[in-house]
Amino acid sequence: KMSGKDLTDLFQISSPSQIKWGHAINDRASLLECLHGGVHMIEADIRDQDGNPIMAHDEPKSGEIRISFLEWINIVRDHNNSTPTTPVGVKLDFKAMEAVEPCLQILKKMETIGGPIWLNADVLQGPRGSIPRMEGKRFLDLCQQYLPDCTLSLGWTTGGWTNEIPWEADPPMIYSEKMMDEMIHLLEHRQNVTFPIRCRMLKESITPLSRLLAHDPHFTLTLWNSKSELADPSMMEWIETNLDQSRTFIDLYCS
Repeated sequence: KMSGKDLTDLFQISSPSQIKWGHAINDRASLLECLHGGVHMIEADIRDQDGNPIMAHDEPKSGEIRISFLEWINIVRDHNNSTPTTPVGVKLDFKAMEAVEPCLQILKKMETIGGPIWLNADVLQGPRGSIPRMEGKRFLDLCQQYLPDCTLSLGWTTGGWTNEIPWEADPPMIYSEKMMDEMIHLLEHRQNVTFPIRCRMLKESITPLSRLLAHDPHFTLTLWNSKSELADPSMMEWIETNLDQSRTFIDLYCS
């Protein structure tokens, strides 16, 4: 099991917040660029196509050829084997339930990729979020069956906002106490879990999130945003002042 401290030791940095991320690295060219670009953790999206796991955020168009998960993860493993002193980890973001077990079987057969593996899925309905496509308990059970030592990254679906639905509208755009209770209930006694939190909702949600972190010392937060929601310097300063840096991963686009 890799804690935040284990990762900082592995990557030779002083806190998890300094980890450099690659976003949506779903094709061979961007993967190779990432592997030689000083990135620590590579985030990629996985879907199912005719029973085979492929690298894609959205449903592939008809006739579109995507790199398979097997080919993608082999490239990462070969890189780590050839440069063992500077390994790269992966955060695998599952977008379809059908893709989970085939990927976990591949990873179990490999035994190691030479770097850390995070298994990510949106397993609960969050602020203005849609009903999750992923079945939370089934996802956790499969991860436990095949890769019990991997870090789980378990999130909530979240919705957007427009001029028609302002930020302040009801229901509020915050992670609620009820959402924390649902996550704790789903986890039972699992440790080594990080929770992806949409940065735009962080300040307003800090009380419920602090209670979630207090539930287990192994829990951490991973802050994320989209390119349309850049984190400004004042937000980064707030994060540094108000969050425990040893329990915070920062995967943010900044202005």
